Amino acid sequence: MYEKGLSAVCEKCGETTTVKFQDKLHDAGKTETFFTCEHCNYHYTTHVTDKRVRLWQEEKDQLRDADQRHNMQLRINKRMERLKDELING
Repeated sequence: MYEKGLSAVCEKCGETTTVKFQDKLHDAGKTETFFTCEHCNYHYTTHVTDKRVRLWQEEKDQLRDADQRHNMQLRINKRMERLKDELING
């Protein structure tokens, strides 16, 4: 499902860590995708989706027009950013 061999430099401890994406289900059908630093266990939320985002992603995949696909992706990104902020900041 996810690309193998990804790594990142942890913003907290400065060490290079292997990125191993994990999914966690939350209330209201929200799915958080995240990884943790293998050195200090800092938790990085990469994105959060809900039923609406997943539906929009399916709809976007059916669009042929590049402008429509782009606009749909902007809409998806905006909602995912809001969901992520709500999850992290309550």
